[in-house]
Amino acid sequence: MARVNIFSQPDEDDYYSTSELVGWFDPQKAEVFEQDKRWDGNNMVGVITGSQWIDEYLYRTKSGRWVCLNDATRYHNGSAVYEFITDEQAKDWLLRSECNDNAVERFFGEIEEERGPGRPKVGEQVCFTVPAGDLAAIDAIAESESLARSAVLRNAVAEYVLGQQSYTVTVLDLQTRVREVSSRHGTLGAAVEALREEEAYDAEDNNLPSRRPRVEHDGRPVDVEESWT
Repeated sequence: MARVNIFSQPDEDDYYSTSELVGWFDPQKAEVFEQDKRWDGNNMVGVITGSQWIDEYLYRTKSGRWVCLNDATRYHNGSAVYEFITDEQAKDWLLRSECNDNAVERFFGEIEEERGPGRPKVGEQVCFTVPAGDLAAIDAIAESESLARSAVLRNAVAEYVLGQQSYTVTVLDLQTRVREVSSRHGTLGAAVEALREEEAYDAEDNNLPSRRPRVEHDGRPVDVEESWT
């Protein structure tokens, strides 16, 4: 085994702590990713390091850990520093490398079409362990339906959650006569509260009602008493 030891890196301002051995890995058994390079007008430089002399690489170890290598050995007296990093940091590195989008989708799910300031947050990232047999079944479904692994998992969660939410608030558009589901709920009380919000919104937004909301349970209308709040 061509083992590489990894040491902790004390802060530059910490004059008292020393490096300690925190682990090791075999780079020959790991998957390695490189940064892309671009012409800066004078030299080809790394998109992450911004240097023609300093390289960075990301390793995915045999056991699934992430290791970042900052290699400055082409500098005089430069060194190569290995560091364990988190999944979030690894995803950020892969995205910034500009040439590893396939790896991002393989390990973290599909990449949204665009991202920028002001885009509303649509959820929280959740990480969990899946048994190897179940993961193989998930990947088989993803391949058969041309979906990313993350999409299959999201669909499964959505199907389960919706199965627990048997109360719905539907809204009839009085102009088009089309009724659509506005929200889903696990209890009648929550559904009635959403119903009142729909009614209040319509009354505030229009002089005359333009929408007719109602509560349904398993597809059937529910007679909601006025006493519900």
